[in-house]
Amino acid sequence: MIEQGLNEIRRHLTQLTEIPDSEWEQFRKLFKFRHVKKDENFVDAGQTDQHFAFILKGLVRFYFTTFDGQEYNQTFKREGEMVVNYYPILAKVPSPFYVQAIEDTDLIYADYDDIEKLYERHACWNTLGRKVSEINYMIKANREIQLLLFDATDRYKNFIQAQPELARRLPQYHLASYLGINPSSLNRLIKKIEKGDA
Repeated sequence: MIEQGLNEIRRHLTQLTEIPDSEWEQFRKLFKFRHVKKDENFVDAGQTDQHFAFILKGLVRFYFTTFDGQEYNQTFKREGEMVVNYYPILAKVPSPFYVQAIEDTDLIYADYDDIEKLYERHACWNTLGRKVSEINYMIKANREIQLLLFDATDRYKNFIQAQPELARRLPQYHLASYLGINPSSLNRLIKKIEKGDA
């Protein structure tokens, strides 16, 4: 399963930059396999060791918990996507986020420190790092735009239009948290949309 997953990941990554075979061999050696059961955490808040992972199968959420116990979803990652907790890595602080499996999830992971050493080996890793950073910036900027400029109805409609398959897989209360909508309000909103009233 690891080999098949790595081949699929290489296909994704080479759409961003060419990776020589010798460099890919160094990269693939760094990874280990892990199965994360539904509702189990891959990363805990307060964790200091940071990983760089790819999801082979499944779905995870990044979330944080406030002092009063409220959970807020920051993002979701699914098959073929990277799971990297950049903020604590760059700020050199313990993770403020949990990363939890929403479905049974298979992933491969490596220590981020080992991934970072690749930047010194070959220019392809610097190119890849820059392009991944640009993609993540666009995702983050779009999320902020949605939260700041659109009302709840438009945020929901935009999400299901942009990511219909993900919307089907997410429990409604997780989607509500991500969109900044009370779960019961989201339920009423969906019913209104289905009736054609919104």
